[in-house]
Amino acid sequence: MPASININAVDELLGFIRTDYRNLSVRELLHKSPHVLLGVSAQAADILQKLEINTVFDLATSGVFGAATKLVNAASDVHSALNQHGSPTADLVREAEAAGKKIDELQFLQVGVLESIPEAEVANVQSLLDVQTVRDLALYPPYRAAVRMLNAVYFPENVPNFDPERPADLLPKSGEYPTERVQYTTLLMDEIHIGDGETIADIASPNFKPLDLAKLASGDAGFKRIAFGALLTFTQSWYAQGVTLGQLLHSTSLAPGESTRIAVIDWSRKSRAGETEIISEVDDLTNDTSRNRSISEVTQAVADEAQGGFSKAHSNSLSTQHGSSSAEEISAPLGGLFGGPSASFGQSSSQAATISNSDSYSTSFGHRDIGSSMMQNVKDRTHQNAHSSRSRRASVVKEVSQTEHEGVSTRVLANYNHMHALTIQYYEVVQIYRVEVAIAKADKVVFIPVQLVDFQNDTMVRRFRNVLARAALTYEIREALHNLDVLEVSPEKDTHFTILGNRFSFFLREALLNRTGINLSTARNAKKATTDAAAAAVPETTSGTTFQPMMLSTTGQSTNIRLSDALPIVQQVNDHLWSIDQTARLSGLLNRSVLRSDSNAIYLPTDVTVEGGVVSTGGTPMKILFHTQQNTTVDTVSAEHPLAMSEVKSIGIIGSSKEREISATLTLTLNRNGVRFPLELPAVTVAKSATGEIRVVQVKPGGVNANLKQHLNENRMHYSQAIFRSLDSTQIALLLSGYGVEVNDQLVPVAQVVEPRPIRYVGNYLAFKMNTDASSDDTWASWLREHGIQLGSSKEDIVPLPSGGTFAEAVLGRSNCAEKLDITRFWNWQDSPIPLQPTEIAAVQTGSRATNEDVKPGQLSSPIINITSPASIPDPSGTAAILAAIQNGNMFRDMSGLQGTIGLAQAALQATSAGAATAGQQAGTNMNSLLQANTERQRIAAEMITSLAKTAASVYSGGLAGGGGGGISGGSNHSQDGAKINYFDKTQGQATAGGSNAVGGSAVTPVGGGGQSGGGSGGNAGGGSGTNGSSGGSFSQNPAALAATWGDSQSPSGLIDKIVDKYGGIMGGGDASPSSSPLTTRKAWPKLDSSTVLTRINDLKGNANLFDQGKVGLCTAAAFYHHVIQKNATEFELFAKALYGGGIGFLGKLKVNPGSDLRNTDYSALAAEFPGMPRQAEWMLMSSVRDSENWFFDYEGAPDESTSIKTSAIELSEWYTKTGFYSGVTYSDDTSLAKIKAIQKTATNHIALYIRIPLLQPGTSTHIITLEGPITIDEPNDKVTFDYWTWGQPIRTLNTTLTALKANYLGVITATF
Repeated sequence: MPASININAVDELLGFIRTDYRNLSVRELLHKSPHVLLGVSAQAADILQKLEINTVFDLATSGVFGAATKLVNAASDVHSALNQHGSPTADLVREAEAAGKKIDELQFLQVGVLESIPEAEVANVQSLLDVQTVRDLALYPPYRAAVRMLNAVYFPENVPNFDPERPADLLPKSGEYPTERVQYTTLLMDEIHIGDGETIADIASPNFKPLDLAKLASGDAGFKRIAFGALLTFTQSWYAQGVTLGQLLHSTSLAPGESTRIAVIDWSRKSRAGETEIISEVDDLTNDTSRNRSISEVTQAVADEAQGGFSKAHSNSLSTQHGSSSAEEISAPLGGLFGGPSASFGQSSSQAATISNSDSYSTSFGHRDIGSSMMQNVKDRTHQNAHSSRSRRASVVKEVSQTEHEGVSTRVLANYNHMHALTIQYYEVVQIYRVEVAIAKADKVVFIPVQLVDFQNDTMVRRFRNVLARAALTYEIREALHNLDVLEVSPEKDTHFTILGNRFSFFLREALLNRTGINLSTARNAKKATTDAAAAAVPETTSGTTFQPMMLSTTGQSTNIRLSDALPIVQQVNDHLWSIDQTARLSGLLNRSVLRSDSNAIYLPTDVTVEGGVVSTGGTPMKILFHTQQNTTVDTVSAEHPLAMSEVKSIGIIGSSKEREISATLTLTLNRNGVRFPLELPAVTVAKSATGEIRVVQVKPGGVNANLKQHLNENRMHYSQAIFRSLDSTQIALLLSGYGVEVNDQLVPVAQVVEPRPIRYVGNYLAFKMNTDASSDDTWASWLREHGIQLGSSKEDIVPLPSGGTFAEAVLGRSNCAEKLDITRFWNWQDSPIPLQPTEIAAVQTGSRATNEDVKPGQLSSPIINITSPASIPDPSGTAAILAAIQNGNMFRDMSGLQGTIGLAQAALQATSAGAATAGQQAGTNMNSLLQANTERQRIAAEMITSLAKTAASVYSGGLAGGGGGGISGGSNHSQDGAKINYFDKTQGQATAGGSNAVGGSAVTPVGGGGQSGGGSGGNAGGGSGTNGSSGGSFSQNPAALAATWGDSQSPSGLIDKIVDKYGGIMGGGDASPSSSPLTTRKAWPKLDSSTVLTRINDLKGNANLFDQGKVGLCTAAAFYHHVIQKNATEFELFAKALYGGGIGFLGKLKVNPGSDLRNTDYSALAAEFPGMPRQAEWMLMSSVRDSENWFFDYEGAPDESTSIKTSAIELSEWYTKTGFYSGVTYSDDTSLAKIKAIQKTATNHIALYIRIPLLQPGTSTHIITLEGPITIDEPNDKVTFDYWTWGQPIRTLNTTLTALKANYLGVITATF
């Protein structure tokens, strides 16, 4: 068992330790040199080392000092073996010097007598340790201190006052060990070597000039000479010393008898938001309406009517009424409250019989003749044309950060003292730390300069291209570095491409103008004949890959079009020029992207060769021409004579058709590393009878251009450091080979004394830690001494830190807050209650004060162009009157008198029903009277038994202690009892030791129960007082205390306890609670596997998203449990295990008590019959809450119980309310768009959506899902997005239309925390 050292013992042991090492633990000190002990100098430590004593542990267990101690003990200990033997062992002393000496005389001999001390070192031991005799050596103080430290760590039982029952590891300690320890390093540069002829300018001299930054502009700016320094490692330790009182935060004063209520609400909220919005608008509306209408209508109507009527009615009604009521009661004595049979019976009945017969006959006929004719012919023609185009591009970036804190506390302060004012002071609790900063390690560091990289050298740029790209300062530089080894194949700008329908440059210019909104009417209305002139207004770009800013002239002004404005156009053009399938195939084959978002070119590796080509024209022969970088033309390429793509400057075709304009597609056969693949270039349009060459594409090799070199050289230090940081240990070791450094005046290779991994990068310096220490390098040891750096030296400081706690102190005016009870003082304030009470504080409301940030982009302005609706054409109305007459349902009158006949029959039925209802009402009144009588009898019985219990308790605790000699009655309250006890204790010393003043009557048994009060059982109490037992020593033996508190040897509640215990067995039975047995052995759910259920409950507690309803239609219960787990996972776990173990559980205030038929359902049989059943735990939880909440239909856990399994959304909202977990629960079935928009999912509420299943998947049923994030509605684009959970899946994002949501949304449940 690890030893535990008492804090006081540690402080005493540290008194033997030097100051520099007092912060080390005792266990650590045992491993240190003996020099850490006071009294051991450096020379003494050296002589001890010659005695093979290197550590404090060696000193404590040394054989030299042990031998001296044995001889000293043998002189005084008559029981020791050496004392009884009379002489020492041969290996202890030198025989020549000890000859003739008695055992008790050996301790006074010189230390040279000890065999374990070499003879050559005897003089040094005596002088350096300042010991002369064996006794001096045995009592050497550092040795005795080392022995005490050894015993304290490894043999604590040998330490005085050792308590073997004290726990070893559980005692709290403060200040012995640091609560936190961190290390940090500091790099020092001490000196920079200077070359011959170089001088150091004195900055304090009059000749000093300000620093000149021009030195940084030179190409080779940087350090030139090596430098030395040190890497110091500091250890910062925090020791908890205790706590103290800080500032006085609050003070409350109360007058005598005053009370007050205090409510403190502390809240703070910080909100920071930033928004950037860019909106551009272009209107474009096109409408063309054409309408033709022709109407021809003819109407004719005929009606016949003849009227006559006859009615006959006969009614016969018979009514019989009967009502009865009876009641019986059987009750045990005292109303059956303590057991016995008890029963009540009641009966109420009502009977009625009604016979009613009614006959009716009715006939009616008629004839009318009405005629109408109309003809209408209307012709209408409308033509309307309008043009409007609108586009909107909005970019909204908003960063929102909100933090909120709220704390609420309420309390009541009262001063029950009627004589003194009370002041309560609240202080801030401040925790005090002792912070120690010590130098743990000092490493020698050499700073070696590295020449800055020359970026004019293309080889260096290509060698570290990837490193430079990662460290690039701009996007353009990074792209330029990536393009060093690629070929750019871009469409020829002056070529007419078939897919574009125009020349590439003209098409691109028109697209830019339309997309950027530049009004250039001459360019927009340009004809094909003026294409060349219009294209001339566009400056040539240096590459089809990167779009330079274009300059367009409009009314004498110029407008710049930047590449960022044209990115969508570039992507659209690429979709037309280059096949998507082809680019995807090439990207996978070459393992790189061949297209870029800001260029219309395609990018190929530089090692690609051309092995052939084919021109597809539909039958017209054409020839391929390759123009090389050497300004030569190649027209024949094959696999035997390939052409490197890097040597090609441009590719064109020549030829045409004399009959028509044709479209030509050039497909090249390329080869890279033996893999052949085709490259289809964009199709070009060849004019009829064209004779010149048509350039298809240009090929430009990548390289290190002048702009890139200039940028790298301007930021030479930045990019050089990036390269330095990328070097690995092998590369650095290679660079250091051949260089040396002096160590102890010897030149040794640098790679042998430094770690080939720099610890810092300072400018162009690489700082390396040298593998040397002060013991082996005298120069380094001298440097440490000169700079005052001593390992282990430390500095301490006291740091107070606020803990957030509060300390309250109550002080009464000129007296202690708690006064001692005394019967001579008035202190029972309950006899004189405070008449004035403070008013109640209204309920403190808490809630989030956060506000929702609006991130909706700005709206488009009203369109300038509107479509005019055509005028409406009048509908024909000539035949409306005749049609209304024919369609009149009351045209033929009722001549039969049928309504009167029906009235007679209904009157007879109502009279009979009224009589039966009266009989039933009277029977119910009789039954109600019976129940009221039974209830009153039960109430009277309850009052009787309560009164009996009170009477028994009062009698039992009354004057039993007092006898004939005047008993001591119990006090009316604990304050009076305490006063009597206090008064008795103050006056008990005045009584005599005899028994004449003893209390008469029966003896009172002490509360503690060990012995007796003195005396016999009669009126005489003679004899000595009894002795208290061991368990009663802490209780007063004052008779007033015993009688006032108990009245006898047991509490008055014992009588009531006996009554309850007696009848409790009858009423409750003797079975143990199911909760008293392990969960795995309970039988509340005998058909479920305990291991499976309990493991699943633990899984659900850790992740609510795992809850799966399976194919059982209990989505309401699944959503409910999902929210409960999110709200309080621990409460869910306790509920689920209680439900499984005992068959009943409580979720807050919601009681879940499933029926026994459900708990005994065979789950395995259900799972076999219905595939897709939920797991056992989920089935138990969902079925239980469903069956428990059913009041009529019984649910037994099967998916096909369509009636008992149904749960409405309203019922689900009631479950949330019954738990008491939520401050408010609302349900809304308003399906309007405004209500949908009002749904706000926050961190302080749970939301369940009631939907139709087609919103998620095909189907016709309804479903409940939980909303896990805010609903984002884009009404103009008919889009909706939100996160949801269902069916045990991870949280998903639903992207659908607003139309679909409105069609399938049925309601929402919002439960607020």
